Amino acid sequence: MSNALTNPDMMSEENLTVEPQLRLQEVETHRFAEAPTYRYCSEALLSNVNLSATEVKAAISDLGDSLVVATSQNSARIHIHTNTPERFFHQIATFGTVVDQKVDDMLLQYQVKQERKHRIALVTDSIADLPAEFILEQQIQVLPMNLLIDETSHLDKLTITSDYFYQRDLTARVSSSQPSLRLIENRFAYLKSYYEEVIVVTVAEKLSGTFSVIKKVAEEMSTPTFKIVMIDSKQNAVGQGLVVLQIADWIAAGKTLSEIEKLAEPLVANTEIFVSVDTVDGMIQSGRLPGRLGPLAKRLNLKPMIGLKADGGGTIKGIALSTKGSEKQLLKKIARLHRKQPITRYAIVHGNDAVRAQRMAALAEQQLGFKPAFIEEISTVVAMSAGEGAVAIGTTQGEKEEGNN
Repeated sequence: MSNALTNPDMMSEENLTVEPQLRLQEVETHRFAEAPTYRYCSEALLSNVNLSATEVKAAISDLGDSLVVATSQNSARIHIHTNTPERFFHQIATFGTVVDQKVDDMLLQYQVKQERKHRIALVTDSIADLPAEFILEQQIQVLPMNLLIDETSHLDKLTITSDYFYQRDLTARVSSSQPSLRLIENRFAYLKSYYEEVIVVTVAEKLSGTFSVIKKVAEEMSTPTFKIVMIDSKQNAVGQGLVVLQIADWIAAGKTLSEIEKLAEPLVANTEIFVSVDTVDGMIQSGRLPGRLGPLAKRLNLKPMIGLKADGGGTIKGIALSTKGSEKQLLKKIARLHRKQPITRYAIVHGNDAVRAQRMAALAEQQLGFKPAFIEEISTVVAMSAGEGAVAIGTTQGEKEEGNN
């Protein structure tokens, strides 16, 4: 700027050329007279693109409708309404590098606008494992975590699923981060149009910066007429899912915000998760088994059982020499808990091993006398460290409430 002001030659036309830039829309409001045919509004910004807009359209036109492609030099902005955002992003990743992305759940937006079910909005992050149908039925807002594989960014459970994750190049660098600040601000701004009270349940603060970044935004956006309450689940995966599930029950039962705040503390304290890890590769890569412990565990083919401490920090609850030995340890832990204080609800998640999960569910049912609340695939962010073949059981203890399974 100083050179431009003091040197007239800098103001020549050739020096003032500005390259056109493509940006994703910050906020998009979808209005439908009836439920949308395609559920997800998906949008991406790509760099290093060598295809024309026509070529890009031809390659992905079968994935949905409302397709718009804008190109500028080596960049492209793509917009589509689709039921399979993971397929869309997997395909466009072959066109160039995905540098920005967003996915809006238009069906959820439509349902909230047409028939808001509850007075209190419930928000969580994608690490919470829950059945997709339950999330939609209870109109739960999910903030996706970010997953970076080499140079390609993904939105957990939206633009990447377990199928694609486990098929990735195992030499690829993998990392994760909390939901973006822009996404959180936009989601709260949207909720403010329909709700006066919001409860946010996050992954354990000890495991992620998610709680802190959402809390910061919540403090800035909360007003006397728009209250946001933060709850640290001190859990992840299925444990976090069980906390969200119970709070959803309380909201549906008509409990007030202050009542739920009081009930949440003992709920969190009485919820636990145990993870039987089949391979330690992911734990070594993510640093969960630091130093010499990781290579030693791999050499000896050890099967660690992972849990969380009371403050939400990770810890090793036991080590077995075989997968079956690890499963026995896990079931013993469950039985011990149940004798101490009855388990009122439990659920099971797995890393691409539904057969093992079903076997564990059958064994747990024999001990506890009732079926799990759900059996689901684990979040890709958690699968990154737990590894393929991992199975986790989450439990909640306490007085059985009407409506609990």
